[in-house]
Amino acid sequence: MIKISIVSTIYNKEKFLKKHVSSLINQSIKEVEFIFVNDGSTDSSLDILNNLTKNDSRVKIINQSNQGPNIARKEGFKVAHGEYVYFIDSDDSISDNNVLQNLCNIIDKNKPDCICAQIINQYDNKDVVDLCIYGTNLVEKKYPISYMYDKLFRPSLCYKIFKRELISDDDFVNERNFEDCYFSYSVLNKCKSIYTYPKAIYKVNRKNENNNSLSSNLDTNKISNKYNLLKKIQSNFRDFDISIKKMYTKTFLDDLNLSCLLNYREAKELIKILQQEKSNVSFENGLITSNHYKRIKIFRYFYLNIITNRIISYYKSGVLGLKIIVKKILGVKKWKRKY
Repeated sequence: MIKISIVSTIYNKEKFLKKHVSSLINQSIKEVEFIFVNDGSTDSSLDILNNLTKNDSRVKIINQSNQGPNIARKEGFKVAHGEYVYFIDSDDSISDNNVLQNLCNIIDKNKPDCICAQIINQYDNKDVVDLCIYGTNLVEKKYPISYMYDKLFRPSLCYKIFKRELISDDDFVNERNFEDCYFSYSVLNKCKSIYTYPKAIYKVNRKNENNNSLSSNLDTNKISNKYNLLKKIQSNFRDFDISIKKMYTKTFLDDLNLSCLLNYREAKELIKILQQEKSNVSFENGLITSNHYKRIKIFRYFYLNIITNRIISYYKSGVLGLKIIVKKILGVKKWKRKY
C-alpha cells in the first residue's frame, strides 16, 4: 500500500533538479510514489528528470503545457494513490533520507488528518530552522484542528502533509499567487486533527542563485489578486477567523516593508493598492507579536506616504551599506539582506 504520494511541480529548474530528485529517490522507505509534473518547461528539465528517474518504478511523470503551479499540483493529485499527499517544489529538497519513513511511522501510530512539521531555510552563509507556526515552538503531539483556529502559519505547502481523501478539486484555485494559502485553509477546514512535528523535514532554497530582483518582479495584478483571494478565504472559512486576520495583517505589513525596497514608480503603485486595503486590516494588540511587525505597525502611516516611504528606503539602504562595509572589514565575504 502506498502511504505517501509526493507531488513535485517543475518549471525551468534544470540547475536544481539533480539535488531535488536525489533527495526523493534516495528515501529509505519504498511504500511511496513520486509524481513529477513538468509544467511546460522550456529548458532541459524534462530530459534531466527522465534520466534521473528512468530506473525507479515509484516515479510517475506528467508532461503538460504551462498552466501554473496550482493546476500542476492538481494534475499530480489526480493520479496520486497514497493515503497522504505531500506537495513540494522542485528547487528545494527533503532534509534527509529518513524523512518519509518517519512521517509514515507517525501516520501508522496516530492517523492524523494533517501533519505540520518544520523546515530549514538554506541561505548562502548558513541554514536556519524555521518556525512554520509563527511564535510557536512545536511540541510533538496530535491536536484537534481547533488548535489551528487562532494560529498564524506559513501558507506554503512544503511542511504540511494532508490525508488524500480530504482533498478535492475545489481546493485548487486557478491563481499563481497565494494559491497555496487558499489550499491550506480549504483543506484544514475539512480536517478534524493535526499532528505537530518539531523536526525539519524540508530544505527551502533561499540562496542568491534562486532569488530574482524584487524590482523586476513586482506585478500589481498579482498583488491585487492576492488580497481578493484573502477576502475569499475570510468569507469561506469562518472557524479560522482569528488566524486569517493575522494572515491578512502580516501580508499587508510585508507589502508595506516591500514598498521600501522598490524603485519610486513601483513603490507608488504598491502603496496605492495598500491604501485601498488598509481598512480591511486589523491592528489589534497581540495580532502580530514579533518586533519586526510591531515596528512596521508603529510606522505604517509613514510607510503609506510615498515621501516618507522614500526616506525609510534611503535609511534602510544606508544601514545595509554600513553593514556590508563592516562585514568586509571583519573579513566576512557574504551578507544576506534581511528585513
